[in-house]
Order: sequence, then C-alpha cells, then structure tokens
Amino acid sequence: LFPLPQSILTPSKRIMSLKDPLRKMSKSDPNEMSRITLSDSDDDICRKIKRAATDAISGITFDPKERPGVANLLSIYAALKDIDDPAEAARSMESLNNAQLKEAVADAVVQTVSPIRDQMRRLLGDKTHLEQVLCDNEARARSVAEESWREIAQATGLARI
Repeated sequence: LFPLPQSILTPSKRIMSLKDPLRKMSKSDPNEMSRITLSDSDDDICRKIKRAATDAISGITFDPKERPGVANLLSIYAALKDIDDPAEAARSMESLNNAQLKEAVADAVVQTVSPIRDQMRRLLGDKTHLEQVLCDNEARARSVAEESWREIAQATGLARI
C-alpha cells in the first residue's frame, strides 16, 4: 500500500555554473550568464557559452580538478550527445581550442533546448488548450486520489471512524 520511494539516477553529473565551474549551476544565481534556461534564445545560449569560464591551456582534456571550466563544458556536451564519459568527448576533441569547444557545446545545447523552448512557447501561447488540460487532469487526479484515499482509509482503519 505504501511503496518505498526509489531513487532515479541519471548518468549525467551535476552541471556547474558557466561563470564559476566550482559552483553548481543554479537558477537562483544572480548572474544570468552563469546558467542556461529553457527560455533562452539561441543567441543567448551561444553568448553565455562563449563567455563561459575556461583556461589558457592548449588542447581539450577532461580534468575536473585542474580544468574545471573545460571539464564542465565537456560534461554538458557529453550529456547532450549521449556520450557516457566526458573523457571520451575530450579525446574526440583534443585537437580543438577552447573557442571551438565552446562552439560545439553551444550547438549541442541549442539543438537540445530549441525544440523544448519552441514547444513551451507554443503551449503557453494557447490559453484555451492549457485551461482544458488543467480541467481534464484535475478530474482525473481527483478520481485517482479518491480511490487511493478509500484504500488507505480501509487499510488503516480510518474507514470505520
């Protein structure tokens, strides 16, 4: 009746701030350049990634301790391209410079975020459809909740009160 919660883990690690790769990316960070949001335009995404913190070391390597900015960009790229290990992404990009890495990451983010953003805008722009979805799902949720409550009340003895 009361199943234990199960954790859902993804292969993607924590994504770090674009401006300070030692801190987690957060929507509450006051610096908008530190994060990518689903509402960012393609140009905004490219601008933010082009200005992301990296280093002056030549070539691309995955070294989170010594090169946290580059490692963060590689982690983002690997997650979006379904590459299991960011080090594998680094090996395929080892001859690139930081600007080329940023361009590849920006392209991957834009390819992933653009369809989501466009769908979000389409849905938010159709108020009639949103109201209908809310009404339909409210009725369905109420039905499920009432059935769950009956089962819980019966199992716990609250049904007799």
